[in-house]
Amino acid sequence: MIVEWTFGIPGMGQLMVQAVFQRDYPLVMGNLVIVATLTLVANLIADVSYGVIDPRIRLAGRRAR
Repeated sequence: MIVEWTFGIPGMGQLMVQAVFQRDYPLVMGNLVIVATLTLVANLIADVSYGVIDPRIRLAGRRAR
C-alpha cells in the first residue's frame, strides 16, 4: 500500500482499503483469498528454490542412515 500511495499506482492495497470503508464484504473476502493464495505460492516457491540452490537443505528432512 505504501508503494501504491507513494507512486500513485492503483493496486490491491487501495482496492482493499476502499472496499473496507465502503463495507463491500464480498470484495474484501475475495481480496483476502487472493492475497493469501499469492503468499502461500510465494512461500512454496521460496522453499523449493532453497532446496534447489543448497542441497544440504534437501537432506535435512530425511533420516540419517
